[in-house]
Amino acid sequence: MDNEEKKRYLLSYQQSKRAVKRLEQELQEVEEMGEVEEIQEKIKRERQQQIKRYERVRQQVEAMEEEREKDALIYKYICGMTEDAAAKKMGYTKRQFQRINKKALEHFEVCR
Repeated sequence: MDNEEKKRYLLSYQQSKRAVKRLEQELQEVEEMGEVEEIQEKIKRERQQQIKRYERVRQQVEAMEEEREKDALIYKYICGMTEDAAAKKMGYTKRQFQRINKKALEHFEVCR
């Protein structure tokens, strides 16, 4: 699996999080129309997926050996931080963070 596929996999949690937010917004808009139950069921299913994705991604990141690499993946892909924010939190420059993140992606193994 190449790094782009790994990135997509790692971003699946953030995508699920955004899907829940979109559904919650939709729920607010249709509450007056009586279609609430259907939207609530969709939200429930998507939240369950979100939790599963989070647990799966987090577990695979935690299985890595290098702590700095774990931090880089967690901050960028699970917390959704920008490279600048993650670098600052870790005490590195953006360029240093990018190198750590690149190595982390190389070492990251997806187990589906």
